[in-house]
Amino acid sequence: MQKSNYSGEYANMRLRVLVLVLLATQASVVTAAGARGRLARAGRDRGVSAHGGGGRGRMPMHGRANSTSSLFGGVPLFMVEEKVPKLMRHAPPYGYNLRGFLERKLLAFRRNGTVPEQTRFDSCAVVGSSGTLLQQSLGAEIDAHDAVLRVNGAPLPPKLRAHTGSRTTWRVLSSPHAASDFRFKEQEQYPDTPLVVVCDRPFVYSCQNVMFGTRKPLMHGVSPIFYAAVRL
Repeated sequence: MQKSNYSGEYANMRLRVLVLVLLATQASVVTAAGARGRLARAGRDRGVSAHGGGGRGRMPMHGRANSTSSLFGGVPLFMVEEKVPKLMRHAPPYGYNLRGFLERKLLAFRRNGTVPEQTRFDSCAVVGSSGTLLQQSLGAEIDAHDAVLRVNGAPLPPKLRAHTGSRTTWRVLSSPHAASDFRFKEQEQYPDTPLVVVCDRPFVYSCQNVMFGTRKPLMHGVSPIFYAAVRL
C-alpha cells in the first residue's frame, strides 16, 4: 500500500497545482482545502482564491468553460483525446518521443485509454493531503460540493472525516506504484474510485506501461501535453 498520510511531508504541490487548474476550467465554484504555498499562488493566478495554513478559497467562476482545454489553447486533458503526432513530438514526461519507443506502441496505449464518465461539475472541492487540513473542520463543506477531488492516496479514517470529509469523486495520482505488469497498488487500495493519473517521470516506464497495458475503466491518463501546459 502506498504510504500516505496528512502530514506536509507527503504533500505534492506540483500535482495539486495541476488539479486546481483542471478544476478552474470546469467548475462554477472551486474550493481548495488544505492548500498552501504554490497552490495558493497558482489559484490567484488562475482566478481562484486559495488560502494557506489549512484554509480554503472560494470564488464563483464567470461563465462556464466549454472543455478542459479552454485555458490552454485547445490542449485536451486526457491522453486518449490528444493527437498521436503531438504526443510523439516531445520527450517524456511531456510526450512519448523517446529512443526505442515506437508510434505503434502509443497507438496500442491509446486503444486502452479511457476518460471519466463525468468531467463537468457545478462545484468542486480540491482536497490535498497536507497536515494543515487538520487545523480546521472543513469536512461538511468539502462533502457539500458536487465533486470532491483528492490529491494522492491519503486515507479517510472515520476519526478524521470532520476535517477531511468522506466523499471522493476522483483521486489524482502522480506515477502510481505498480503491483504487477497489469495493476497498480492504488487500484487495490481504492477499487471503486476513479483515479486520474499523471506520469511525471522523464522516461516511459511502469506508469505508462501498466496504465495502458490493459483497459482500466476507472483509471484515466492525463495527457503529457496538458501536463506540460500546466507546468509552463
